[in-house]
Amino acid sequence: MPNYPEIVRLHESSASQRSISQMLGTNRNIVSKVIKLVTAHQISYQELAKWETQKMEAHSDHRNQRINAKSILHCRL
Repeated sequence: MPNYPEIVRLHESSASQRSISQMLGTNRNIVSKVIKLVTAHQISYQELAKWETQKMEAHSDHRNQRINAKSILHCRL
């Protein structure tokens, strides 16, 4: 599973999507989708880091490395 909080932390520290992808060994498309999602919904690293890993795992499709954006946002509630 992609490390969502780390992707956001690195993005907030001005790392490029390509460098984040290389550092974490995560597909660049996943990095891009995570950044677009958190930017669109104003989710910060501090907030995302508080979410339970179990909640995030439940809302992602590991086989296809897809992010279910609507479900991930429900973790905020």
